[in-house]
Amino acid sequence: MPAPQASPCWLTSAAAPILEAVCDRSWSGTSFELAVPDLRCARSVIIGPGRAQHVVLGDSERVLTLKLEGSRAALGPVGTTFLLRRIPDPARLASDFATLDALLHMPRSRARGSRNREVLRNALVALDGRHLGASHRDIAEVILGRERVREDWSGRGGWLKERMRRAVAIGERLRDGGYRRALEGSCRFSC
Repeated sequence: MPAPQASPCWLTSAAAPILEAVCDRSWSGTSFELAVPDLRCARSVIIGPGRAQHVVLGDSERVLTLKLEGSRAALGPVGTTFLLRRIPDPARLASDFATLDALLHMPRSRARGSRNREVLRNALVALDGRHLGASHRDIAEVILGRERVREDWSGRGGWLKERMRRAVAIGERLRDGGYRRALEGSCRFSC
């Protein structure tokens, strides 16, 4: 007898929650009113088979998909009635609606600046520039701006030149397999 196969990750329970709803533009009841164009947390709208709309909501820590049928929520406000298929797990359903509420009312910032992020970004820009034949100074102008490079390029100690050399070196290490460690979270500045 063959061994059971593992299901793909998008089929597991760890997948992003999906809430289903029917939308109606003309109904003015006490239902949940949804206006996708006004949502800061709306990442994409996908029109699927049968004209079902899949609205992906997300921020830096949470994601949720609304599967909407009926009137187009992407065109303007619609009254929304949520559908519950089968007998739902109350705890999971409460968690899904809590996620929806949090995304609608207080999405978290998507950008988290850090020194590590800046170093990795500069390394990738430097690697691309080097691949296109740009000089260290040209790369510095792209990363820091022409004015700053003009002021600091010939400055004391050559720190800016060295910074660009390090950026190219880190980019090359990322290209040559260091990106795997970066994805695992074990890379910090040196890659």
